[in-house]
Amino acid sequence: MSAGRRHVGLLLCALLLGAGVGGCTSDGDDPSPLPPAPSQSFSAPSTTATPDPTRTGTGDEVNDGYVLFWQAFINAQVDGNPDLPELVQRAEGQALAFAQESVRAYRTNGWVRVIKEGFSVNSVVVDRGEATARVTDTQDWSKWPLTDRATGQVIDGSTPRQCITADMVRKGEVWAVSRLVFVQNAC
Repeated sequence: MSAGRRHVGLLLCALLLGAGVGGCTSDGDDPSPLPPAPSQSFSAPSTTATPDPTRTGTGDEVNDGYVLFWQAFINAQVDGNPDLPELVQRAEGQALAFAQESVRAYRTNGWVRVIKEGFSVNSVVVDRGEATARVTDTQDWSKWPLTDRATGQVIDGSTPRQCITADMVRKGEVWAVSRLVFVQNAC
């Protein structure tokens, strides 16, 4: 791995692990990817880092599982690989279907989400059991806009504040996201 990729990876990890205080509950609609736009072909430089459980640092295995889901999702969409092994490990059910469908749509349309300074996952574990848990999160997607890979232009409507509720399940030795519910601008 180049020094640049390591630096970006460490920055990404630091941004993702910034544990915030805020969270939100949600009874909104299930998420769906944005509608298709004209296709573009361009390969943007990779800004990914391989998910590494030793770098999560939240001190809570449920919260770590949630943070690693987002890191894997970011890596999958930047690489255009909906079957990225880390993503498949960190998600299942509706959450995996959402993530994979989003990655496919992004790849098809020539889009990529770009991490800007200030983006963070602000996850809070609000319910926990032996095999299930629930996490809430508030994310400012203006700091993680969906952009056209060729032009860097932000895709209209892709940057709202997202209130996220995630159902988590024990999947072997790790916690995985099984269901995501998004509500825009309601936290």
